[in-house]
Amino acid sequence: MRKYRVALERYGISKAAFEEIHGFCVQYPEKKAKIADALSLSSPSFSGMPHNGKISDPTARAGEIIAKWIEDVELIEKTAKEVDEFFAPWIIKSVTEDVPVWSLILNYNMPATEKVFAKKRRQFYYLIAVKRQII
Repeated sequence: MRKYRVALERYGISKAAFEEIHGFCVQYPEKKAKIADALSLSSPSFSGMPHNGKISDPTARAGEIIAKWIEDVELIEKTAKEVDEFFAPWIIKSVTEDVPVWSLILNYNMPATEKVFAKKRRQFYYLIAVKRQII
C-alpha cells in the first residue's frame, strides 16, 4: 500500500519531526502486544544474588518498561479522544497502522470526508508533537 506523508509544515512540524512522531505512533500495536504478553506472564524469578557487585531487580526493571509502554499507548489513545471522541478509533487506526483516509471510508465505514478526517489527523499529530515536546 502506498504511504502518504502528512503535510504538517504549517503546524511547525518539520519532515524530521514528523518522522519521529510517525515512528512513535506505528509502535502502538507492538507496545499493546508487549503489554498483553508481559501482564499475562508470571513474575520472573529473582535470586537476589549480586551481579557484578550490584544487586539487580529484574522485576522492578520490567515493571518500569511496562509502565512506559502503557504511558505511550495511553498518550495516543487520550490524544485521539481529545481531538474527537467519535473519530478516535479511526484516528488511532490511521496513525498507528498507516491506513489511508480513503481506506477508512471504504473499508472501515468511517462517516467522514477525506478533508474533514485529514484535518483531525493533522490535529492529532500536532498535539502529539506538543505533548512529546518535539515542537
